Amino acid sequence: MGTMDFTFKEFMLKAIKFLYPELDNLVSIDCSNKEIMMYVVQEIGSFLRLASRKLKSDRDIVLNAVKCDGVSLEFATHDLKNDREIALHEIKQNGLALEFVSTELKGKKNWY
Repeated sequence: MGTMDFTFKEFMLKAIKFLYPELDNLVSIDCSNKEIMMYVVQEIGSFLRLASRKLKSDRDIVLNAVKCDGVSLEFATHDLKNDREIALHEIKQNGLALEFVSTELKGKKNWY
């Protein structure tokens, strides 16, 4: 499998946006494919919830999801909820999303 054709990526994004309400039931999207999920979470961060466990622990995927929608940190692995840079992006995007930052990180003095 080489790199994905740019036209296909654009098609996937448009299809995902169009199908947003039904996406939870959509089985044809490979939620373990990093390239596809990167494009998805950059547009709709909350779709991180659909990513494979491996991608929920991928720093690049989570960082891009959080930059789009801070609340998407809810779906990341604990290690990434404890990542200062990701937490700062999350709060910058949505201050109300602070609840998803790890307790350990929130307990550190001057972490923000």
